[in-house]
Amino acid sequence: SKYQKDEDDDDDDEDSKYDGPYNHPIFKKELWQCEYNANHNKNNYYAWTHREWLLSHITSKDALLQELQWIRRWNSMNVSQYSGFHFRIQVVKKLLQDHGGRKVAAAAAATAAAQLDANSILTKVEDDGSSCRYNNKWIFQLLEQEMKLAKELILSYRGFESLWTFRRVLFLLSLRLRVVLKSSSSSSSRPSKDDENGDKEEEKDKESCLIDAVLDTLNQELDFSNCTYAKNEDSNEGIRQKRHSATYQVWCVHRVLEFIQVMLKRDGVAHGDGDNPSEDLSKTQFEGESSSSNTKNAVASTTKKNKNTKQRIVQLYKTRAKTMKLLQEVWPTHPLTKAIELYSC
Repeated sequence: SKYQKDEDDDDDDEDSKYDGPYNHPIFKKELWQCEYNANHNKNNYYAWTHREWLLSHITSKDALLQELQWIRRWNSMNVSQYSGFHFRIQVVKKLLQDHGGRKVAAAAAATAAAQLDANSILTKVEDDGSSCRYNNKWIFQLLEQEMKLAKELILSYRGFESLWTFRRVLFLLSLRLRVVLKSSSSSSSRPSKDDENGDKEEEKDKESCLIDAVLDTLNQELDFSNCTYAKNEDSNEGIRQKRHSATYQVWCVHRVLEFIQVMLKRDGVAHGDGDNPSEDLSKTQFEGESSSSNTKNAVASTTKKNKNTKQRIVQLYKTRAKTMKLLQEVWPTHPLTKAIELYSC
């Protein structure tokens, strides 16, 4: 009706007057109500869920950055509450989904808070050309800022599991985006070849680049984790910090191994003697350095990558053995430690 049309026009004028819904008085009041309830009950499910619903109606990049700024203050004052860090992750994902292009949006949407399906990392997303129009530099700057924040909080407030969980999600998101953007940049930079052998070599090079990028990201995380505690510290917070750090290292290595295993299985790389490459790779999941020779044979038979990449994969299994040993030392009662003991028996 004419009345309804005039009312809609008035709403549009009202939104434009306040430069979008984020600065509208009613919207501001709803945000304040969420903050008030969250301050009185840190894990108020309804308050955080309602704020996430409000977040879904924000499209302005500046408004989303303001939300990041607000939640940073809340996180700094409530480091033990993961509910605030979960909301922060939603803001980061919203930024990537709305302002990062189709590939980046798919990468952000595939990242879950608790885990990431390794198959989703390798899911091919049809690009509409938007990735070329977006500057990927700000994406990595955003992730670096978030990783820096997590690092500062972990070093300042030691022994809080919520901070390490926040770091896990950032690691998954960083891993996913690095793989996606590395894949798109490497594929677009190479000229197309008609020769079938040339295409195969190109695919192998691309595969090696992806693995190298993932392993570089993992090494950065392991180096950081090792610097978060003192080995001889016996305080309660020091013990908790060592335990969370060791668990985080085991978790990161497991995720990367899972990614490599799925990638080899997906690409259908050649393997000899009728063995299943995914089974060969999983054999050493809980084994130590005694199985390093078997690991080398498995990697050599299942991959056709350059020598450096194969050596790094073999080294990754040795790193896993070290992280598992560290976890057994600092947290003997951890459920994963029990599983390792049962497996070795």
